[in-house]
Amino acid sequence: YFVLQCEDEQNKKTVDSAMESLSYTGIGGKKTSGFGKFSFTASPLEPGDVLHDLLTRQSSKYMLISLLHPKAEDIRGIKETGSYQIIRRGGFIYSDDHGDEMVKKNDLHVFNSGSCFGEKYHGEVASVSNGGSHPVYRYAKGFYMGVLPW
Repeated sequence: YFVLQCEDEQNKKTVDSAMESLSYTGIGGKKTSGFGKFSFTASPLEPGDVLHDLLTRQSSKYMLISLLHPKAEDIRGIKETGSYQIIRRGGFIYSDDHGDEMVKKNDLHVFNSGSCFGEKYHGEVASVSNGGSHPVYRYAKGFYMGVLPW
């Protein structure tokens, strides 16, 4: 599942078309083995929906529901206000035109989903290229849900 907000109807149509196409070829690893295929259905989020309310809630703690690779200036704040787990992400670059052979991505250490922070840190799209004919990136910007106090 993923959540996407489009600026206008034309962008939504473009995304819908791309997702429909991707659903047949698959995404992620092991596509040649038939993994990664999915069915695509768009469902709007409206105020009053539980997910919409959790994603837009103002809170004293926010739970990360994506991976996060913070910017260098955010590290101090994270260490002071966070409760988190750091994991390694790596793997191989899957591209027909990146190089003559399979190349391993540079490892990236990120905060795992479920980590909690006192504020929302933006994160970044990090380069994981290891040579090759084109850059390779990993999306690691924060996506949060407000945590209810208990």
